[in-house]
Amino acid sequence: MDVLPIFVDIETFGLNGDYGVVLCGVTMKYGQEPIVHRIDILDGQIGACDRATVESIAEEMENALFYVAHNGLNFDRKVLNTRLLIQGLAPLNPHIKIIDPVQVARKHLAMSSNRLESLQLAFQIPEEKTKLNPHLWRAAALDHSVAALDEIVEHCRLDVVVLAKVLEPLLPLVGRINEWGSA
Repeated sequence: MDVLPIFVDIETFGLNGDYGVVLCGVTMKYGQEPIVHRIDILDGQIGACDRATVESIAEEMENALFYVAHNGLNFDRKVLNTRLLIQGLAPLNPHIKIIDPVQVARKHLAMSSNRLESLQLAFQIPEEKTKLNPHLWRAAALDHSVAALDEIVEHCRLDVVVLAKVLEPLLPLVGRINEWGSA
């Protein structure tokens, strides 16, 4: 079991796991390069079946002692579990703990916003999150645009890189990691 965290982010078309689809995810073990999980490569096309994509993401996460996901308690973990179960796969191991910077910031900081970009700016992290046109998700999911998916994947990759750097100043505020996570 890895004692270092795995950083995780997913990008979906639709915000509900039962009606949405995971277009891509990025996982990154601490100190290593990000691993991209893309629906067009893993599932063979951009479409409604994201079975191989969510399975690949879950496999990367299954050996971690804990993982870090921004808004992971209320979005990433729930969407992944929903998609995994719908695809006939086992959900994420509920015993793997999560550090969620949104929850840590809400509990311990007085930020104007707890978005990843706000934390990145406050902590003066030089990597910048990309701004995406909301139409890219529709172009990727409905028009099967690989170019649109490329932009979404790069956005997701940068989110994980920024997430890893945001964790560093927040780490002293992380309490015991219990069954609910870190906050």
